[in-house]
Amino acid sequence: MKVLKLTLLCAVALLALISCDNRDARFYDVGMVSTFSGFEDLAFNYHAKMGLAAAAEDFTIDDYYREPNVSTSYQTSIELLATDKMDLIFTIGFEQAAPTATIALEYPETRFCIIDHQFEFPTREGNISSIIFHSDEAAFPLGYLAAHWAWMHDPDDAKTGAILGKDLPVYHRMTDAFANGVAYYNQQFDRNVEALALVADELYNEYIGETLADSLLTMGADVIFPAAGETSGGAVKAAYLQNRWIIGAESDFYFAHQIYREICLSSLVKTVDDMVYKVAEDLYQGEYQDNGVHIGDLANGGVKLAPYHDFETVIPDSTQLQVLNIIQQIEEGSLSTGW
Repeated sequence: MKVLKLTLLCAVALLALISCDNRDARFYDVGMVSTFSGFEDLAFNYHAKMGLAAAAEDFTIDDYYREPNVSTSYQTSIELLATDKMDLIFTIGFEQAAPTATIALEYPETRFCIIDHQFEFPTREGNISSIIFHSDEAAFPLGYLAAHWAWMHDPDDAKTGAILGKDLPVYHRMTDAFANGVAYYNQQFDRNVEALALVADELYNEYIGETLADSLLTMGADVIFPAAGETSGGAVKAAYLQNRWIIGAESDFYFAHQIYREICLSSLVKTVDDMVYKVAEDLYQGEYQDNGVHIGDLANGGVKLAPYHDFETVIPDSTQLQVLNIIQQIEEGSLSTGW
């Protein structure tokens, strides 16, 4: 009888413990809205989703996703998540800034975090935070690398060519710093590699990307740096068809554009997966800051240079060492990217 009583007491205690755990457990509903490229772009959207999915695996978070497909559907997609009473909604890019701000006012109890865009803080909405990337810190050493590669293969008329998706700071931060890296290379070696640039004014048109890249290649560009969203795909194709090289922007183009991977020297990578994961973790830990700005830079791994992949043994060791030294100086603050 004593054994039976002890067993019953243990069972009651276990049930009480489970009940307590269930009562104390806090589940969070977190949503994300992609750009028109969708979550299967193998680039920025894909990695943003992977970051939230990983957080959902590790914490008591349920994740939800919306993929807009028409020009007016950003607001609709965000609002659908808001009406489902999300605790936090991630939106992506400057195109979603206006609808994010509008809906944040309508749903003051919902938190919003916009990726790769920064509002003026504190915002009047009070419930919007941002993830931003100091992409210039990675673009500068890549400009240096591109300049050296162009000079190696075309010493008499070496040129690089950049394509901006829009004439906006988020794109200029990458392409201007890239050009400054080219200028730094010229300064170090008394050379005259030219940095060209064109604006696509379009993020979802590969034909325009290919056309602009063709123009840059006709002008003599040896390395193309397309920072233009989905439009970049056309630029990569053009470089491939003309036996030139590319440096990717925002994600590792070796994987994002796999059929052309053999011309990819490296890429500027925004580690959006890690940044999203960290913000979701802050929410779970009760450390989320409204109106906060989460910065990704070289020092914290928020931006980085992708591996050289197939060019690991082709790019001279001395050049690789110089790139590493530039990265170290930028991290230390002893070398400015000019941004």
